[in-house]
Amino acid sequence: MGAAPALEIEADASILSKREGEIYVLIRQGCCNKEIGRSLNLSEKTVKHYLTNIFRKLDVRNRTELAMHAYNIPTQVTQNRMLSINCSRNAAR
Repeated sequence: MGAAPALEIEADASILSKREGEIYVLIRQGCCNKEIGRSLNLSEKTVKHYLTNIFRKLDVRNRTELAMHAYNIPTQVTQNRMLSINCSRNAAR
């Protein structure tokens, strides 16, 4: 029974486009919109647009719920999705 919610959350994340998945991974890493924009060569406005789409697709209301959603997915799933992306804050670590 305990595995069902994790599988459901993982399936939710699979509906994201490649770019939305990249942003999702960076949100999981704790990046802000400016850092996401720099990492992916996007404007902050474009990042916000993608976040709006992600919120809608994953049925979350805000960034906090999105972060909670991201942390409920096994790390392996998001790492497999985009191994090479890091926000500048995390790249220095």
